[in-house]
Amino acid sequence: MTDSDAVDEHGILDRITDAFFALNATWRFVYVNEQAERMLDRDGEGLLGRVIWDMFPETAHTPFPTQFHHAMDEQVPVAFETFYNPLETWFEVRAYPSDDGLSVYLRDITERKRQESEANQHAAIVEAVHDGVITVDDENEITYVNRAIEATFGVPRERLVGKNVSSLPRIATIDEDSAEAVDDALESLHSGESRERRLEVTFEMADGATRVGEIRMVPIPGANTDSVTGVIRDVSERHEYERVVTSLHDVTRHLYKAETPEEICAVTVHTASELLGLPISGVWLLDEERDFLDPVAATAGAHDLIDGLPRFRQNEGLIWDVFHSGDSALYSDLKEVDGKYNPDTPIRSELIVPIGSHGILMTGARTVDAFDERDRELAEILAASTELELDRAEHERLLSQRESAISQQTDRLTVLETVLGSRADTRIEDAMATLEDADLPDGVRDQLRSDLAVAERLVDDAAELSTGKASLGSRSFVDVSDAAAAAGENVVEDDSIAVDDLSLTIAEDASLRADRDRLVRLFETLFRWSEDGTKAEGRIGLLAEAEARSVADGGYPSGFYVERVDATALDDASALTDPDADPVGPAIAREFAHAHGWKFAVARTDDGTLRFEISDITTLETDAA
Repeated sequence: MTDSDAVDEHGILDRITDAFFALNATWRFVYVNEQAERMLDRDGEGLLGRVIWDMFPETAHTPFPTQFHHAMDEQVPVAFETFYNPLETWFEVRAYPSDDGLSVYLRDITERKRQESEANQHAAIVEAVHDGVITVDDENEITYVNRAIEATFGVPRERLVGKNVSSLPRIATIDEDSAEAVDDALESLHSGESRERRLEVTFEMADGATRVGEIRMVPIPGANTDSVTGVIRDVSERHEYERVVTSLHDVTRHLYKAETPEEICAVTVHTASELLGLPISGVWLLDEERDFLDPVAATAGAHDLIDGLPRFRQNEGLIWDVFHSGDSALYSDLKEVDGKYNPDTPIRSELIVPIGSHGILMTGARTVDAFDERDRELAEILAASTELELDRAEHERLLSQRESAISQQTDRLTVLETVLGSRADTRIEDAMATLEDADLPDGVRDQLRSDLAVAERLVDDAAELSTGKASLGSRSFVDVSDAAAAAGENVVEDDSIAVDDLSLTIAEDASLRADRDRLVRLFETLFRWSEDGTKAEGRIGLLAEAEARSVADGGYPSGFYVERVDATALDDASALTDPDADPVGPAIAREFAHAHGWKFAVARTDDGTLRFEISDITTLETDAA
């Protein structure tokens, strides 16, 4: 019987899954099973009868020689793991000695080692990240937490691992509502109803501070059990930032109630101190006449630190640099900054934010690095709100001044109307009476009578225009042709107008929503423009779409035109192309148009005909429609 037969008399060792070989007392292979041959004798040279150290000299730098000799010398079994470089394989080795040799079992554990390496790397990463990581099993028992969890909850991991998540309110002071939300999320994930859950939990730190954590929970891929891992991120600062931003928008209401720039700035510095935590703050506004930035409002902390806030003249200090640039500036240590207003200032950190063209919001601190980008962003939001309200206050001031000027002008025009309506009318009536009694040739008498009628009408027109009597009454749908015809009859019957006959041509009829009396008056002022002729001709028609767009900027949806084609009107109407020189008649027509919300323009056609265009009439409806 050979040595190999003696080792495996029944072929049992060939059927085991591990590689197995046997060495005699001189370290020669006396048996190698099939798994060992495939693993160790890859070139097929044969191992039986050969010395292991000759066949595998690289083992000299591995635990194999030391461990095998120890097993034989001491007659004790050994077990170890090692990497064999020529085969690029990790082995788990177990060796059992006897009086005449050594039985060795080998197992390829390369894949296991790779997984362990990856797991160790992942574990190192998990331990290093700032986010907390927690793992629970299918019974909701905590099986793992990383160091960040300890810092987040302020509880050592030994008090967490092995506990059920239901104990978190007691151990980690998570509030009851948050704990119930975690239980619901775990149930949903364990059952497969959800593949991911996100929620926020509120908990109390060991120092009593309340924090907010955002948890993302997912099942562990490839896990044999329904384990779930959760990543917890402390979002307390984000929550606080969002709260402050929301509060800053609410501050706008308080700013809006302030009426003067001083009141607005007072609200601003109060907000900077109480809401943003900037107790040393002030606002300087630009005095354009004297060209300096004047302190308008400041916190108590600013007054306590600086006895008398300075007035910054042009290019004095950093404040002017920021104001001119329009960009905020954050100075971490003023001692390292050149160009400051006061070289001996007790302020070490400073944040300066422009308030548009109005001025500056400035805040300071006694310590270095007191402000960060979050402080800058919040201060910029506050400054932007302040700028809007200062713009509003300035607009309201100018509007008040304008209303006051308009009121004074209206009072003067009322006086003018009184003079024109009473004294001028009285004088004209006296002149008329004197004219009738005077011994004058008939031709002269008729001419003077006509002149006085014209003067009377001009006085009435001037009074109507100056006192804004274009205001509208009730509106209704009015037929354009009917209003034009009524206006024509009024013009012919008016003794003050030398128009014995008015021929109207209406190219297309339409209706629109208007104050009928004012629309008739509009047509009258345009029809009576000629003063010298005894016969006049007018045309009315709808503006084509292309014409409507060309009348003025932007184009109009619809409108109509009025043309005067009597020759005498052409020579006298050149001033109509100058809006500032409009005669009284067209000026009144324009007021009536504007009162309705319409556009009014004067033009000449290609053949030289005078043309008035009224457009942007949204209610105009043609008969064809």
